Amino acid sequence: MLLIGDDARISARNFSSSPNETEFYIHLKNITTPGIYQLNTTVSHPSADASYAYYVKRTMTPTDEWITSATETGEVVVTRIDKANLIISGTFHFTGKTIYGSAPNISVTEGRFDLKGE
Repeated sequence: MLLIGDDARISARNFSSSPNETEFYIHLKNITTPGIYQLNTTVSHPSADASYAYYVKRTMTPTDEWITSATETGEVVVTRIDKANLIISGTFHFTGKTIYGSAPNISVTEGRFDLKGE
C-alpha cells in the first residue's frame, strides 16, 4: 500500500508460478475519510490521474490487461484510514474491460484489504 498525499494505491502480486504472473492494483484519488469511492473513470492505461482498478496477467510481458472504465465500474468502501500510521482498510468489487486482446471482461467480487504501509 502506498499513500501519496490524498491518493492511495493498493496492490497485490502473485509471482509464485513464474514465469506466469498476475498483479492487480486499485488507485484511489482524493481519499481523505472513510467512505465509498467509485471506480468509474475511463483511463487507457494505469495513471495517477483517476480512481480505477487494474489487473494484468503476464509471462514476462503482459498477455492481457483489464481496467475499470465509465461503463465497466466498481466501488471501494474505505472503512478505516489513518494517514499518520499509514493504515487503510475496506472492501471492493469491480468489473474490468480488456485493454487489448479479445479476452472477456473480468469480475472481482468480495475483495477485502487491511493494510499498513511502511
